Order: sequence, then structure tokens, then C-alpha cells
Amino acid sequence: MNLLKKTLDDLNKNRDFHRDLLRDPLSFVHRYHHQNDREIAAVFASALAYGRVSLFFPVIEALLSEADQQGGPYRWIQTFNRQSAKRISSIYYRLNKAPDFALLAISLQGVLKEHPSLEHLFKKGYHRNDRDFDPALTCFVDSLRKSAQKHAHIIEHKDALPRGFRHFLPSPETGSACKRWNLFLRWMIRTEFPDLGLWDLPTRKLTIPLDVHVHQISTLLGLSTKKSANNRSAKEITNALRKLDDQDPVRYDFPIAHLGISGACQKKYVPNICTKCVVNNICTLEKR
Repeated sequence: MNLLKKTLDDLNKNRDFHRDLLRDPLSFVHRYHHQNDREIAAVFASALAYGRVSLFFPVIEALLSEADQQGGPYRWIQTFNRQSAKRISSIYYRLNKAPDFALLAISLQGVLKEHPSLEHLFKKGYHRNDRDFDPALTCFVDSLRKSAQKHAHIIEHKDALPRGFRHFLPSPETGSACKRWNLFLRWMIRTEFPDLGLWDLPTRKLTIPLDVHVHQISTLLGLSTKKSANNRSAKEITNALRKLDDQDPVRYDFPIAHLGISGACQKKYVPNICTKCVVNNICTLEKR
């Protein structure tokens, strides 16, 4: 355990966070200074943080550029209407189409009519005795879904909520790892750069934002024994990291994720890469 902690601490120490931020969707959120703008930018940036960075970055850029033309993300959401939906009608990414983005905007508009901020909404579902944020996140996601159903008529959407929009709203209740929402929460709650620390909630209750790549690397580092990147795996990895830092278990998430994003880890043995890797002393690939 001491070797694992030392290795991961070295990994943290050796990362250039400012450089890595340039290839991270969190960089879009850093453009803004007001909490309400940052919250909205973070929702869209995290919602699209799947697949290749080079593919989803231009989509986030297009949406937030439109938001900036309307006075910034928060103002854009407040005034979002049918015309706003038409202005983003050509934007899409993989299974997410323009109506999905419009519904997400409308759902945010709806909840922000009832709450001064997304932080306020999230805290309504949070209880101090909760072990983690799963119950609060379940309530938060459910509120956005109900808001979309209630206000969809604003953009003349009459059908059932499409699959692409539902893809934005995974819930811990269904066993999902909720990678993108846990990424959003990491940005909002952790105070250490590059995270923003906007929400006053305990970092010890965060869950690692787990996708297939982080799961594979975590498995190679001995943090997970499970085969699927689901909620149970996310908890297993977070609990393993909690033994290293019980107050901030996801502090290693950013450098672990960027081992994959940067190509420094190929998730297979590549001699000229693996022998120089800072985590090769604990990686099971080295043993193989």
C-alpha cells in the first residue's frame, strides 16, 4: 500500500496540470468567472466528455460559442427558446443530436427557475449522513428529467425523451458508473487545481469518474478486480483510493485519466513506453 501511494503521489507530482488541462474538457469551464456560467458550461462539457477528445472538443466549442453570443452560458439557458434551438440545429456528436442539446438546455432552464443555482438543487437531495453522493445525484438527475418532460413544449418537442437526451442522464440507481456526472461533481467540489471548488461539499464523498479507459488502467494498477466499468467498479476503485487519502480519494483521477488521454498508457505492454512509465513498478503489465 505504501508503494502504491508513493507511486500515485509521484504520478501526481510529475504531471503538468496546466498542460494536461489543454486536452481536458474542464478547460472550457475555466474560461468563465461566475459560478452560474461555470455550472452550465460544466454540464455541457462533462455531458460530451466521451469518445475521442479531438472529436468532442469542437462540439463543446460550438455550443459554448453560441452561448457566449447570447451573453454567456447562464444567460443563454435563461432565454433559451425555439429560435435558440434552431441556431444549434446543425450541431451533433455521435448519438447526441441537436434536439438533445436543446432539451438539456430547457431542462436546466426549468430547474433554474426554481433554484438559484445547480448547487442549490443538488444539495436538496444531499444528506450529511450519506456515505457518498449517489442519493443526491439520483435526485438531481431525476429533477432534470422531469424538467425536460415539463418544459419540452417550449422548443416544440412533443415526443418521448429521445435516447440521445437520456444518454445525458444516467443514474446511480440503475447501476451506472455515471462517469460524466461524477466528473462534473469532481470539478464542482474539489478545490485543488485544476478543479474549481465551487460547491461546499465534502470531497471524501466523491466517486471516481469511471469510463472504460480509467477502469482498464485502474485494473492494471491493482485498484480494481471487476470486469465491467459500472457503479460497483467505481466504488471499488474509490474505496481503494480512500485507503490512500480518506479525505480526497479522487485526487488521483486526473493524472490516471491523462495516462490514457495522452497515450502514455496503451493498456498493453509496449516496451519503449512501459519501461519509462512512472507507474511501471506497480503495473501488472510489467509483471507479465
